[in-house]
Amino acid sequence: MGNFWPVYLRELRSYTATFIAYLVGVMFLLVSGVLFTMILLDYSRYSFELIRTGYAFNVEGLTVAEGILRPTLSSISFLLLFLMPLLTMKSFSEEKKSGTIEMLFTYPVRDSGIVFAKFGAALSVFAVLLGITALYQVEVAFLKPLPWREMLTGYLGLLLIGALFASIGIFVSSLTENQVIAGAWTFGMNMLLWLCGWLGGDSQSAFAEALRYLSVFNHLEGFTGGMVDTRDVVYFVSLTGLFLFFTLRVLESKRWRS
Repeated sequence: MGNFWPVYLRELRSYTATFIAYLVGVMFLLVSGVLFTMILLDYSRYSFELIRTGYAFNVEGLTVAEGILRPTLSSISFLLLFLMPLLTMKSFSEEKKSGTIEMLFTYPVRDSGIVFAKFGAALSVFAVLLGITALYQVEVAFLKPLPWREMLTGYLGLLLIGALFASIGIFVSSLTENQVIAGAWTFGMNMLLWLCGWLGGDSQSAFAEALRYLSVFNHLEGFTGGMVDTRDVVYFVSLTGLFLFFTLRVLESKRWRS
């Protein structure tokens, strides 16, 4: 990954220089903020109703972790289906359309450095947006103590999902020069990974088990519950690495054809 940093900084500047990147970020924070507010209001109404009816001892679903944090993390994870395609669709598509990818190949940078630089830049932008959403929980701290363990593991899970979706987006972007097509196909592939758990249903067949294993949502549940299972970490890291490897092969093929 020689000379990683120049390409990485170039990619970061490409995000900060475009109005669309700011618009996407603002929309993501706005929608996630509205969803968090709705979850917080529902939690408050539920708590008040239990107290009013004299069932305050019934704490099922009333904890901050279960009543606020977990629904918030699940909502944000769903928004990533839309956010990550928008952040990654221009990674290589724009380079191909403008012809700058040929110039990029003349840089003293290995293909792996280019891939990881683009991946790192997209993930960095996402990490900043994700960090801002963590500030929502500050409101909760005024009411009840924060479940720090569940919060930290939950956000780690979201970061891993973002990394996986970013690797998929960069791979798809390397296949086409049309940003819209790249974004649409990335969204479709992300959605398949989201839905395949439901497609598996309750069947005990090997195929259904494989579908449930591929489900992003199933692997997020452990993180939102405050647990870091190595099997979930391996799932995210291995799939992310696989799509980055595919992107590298596409780049090498493009370089040889050039």
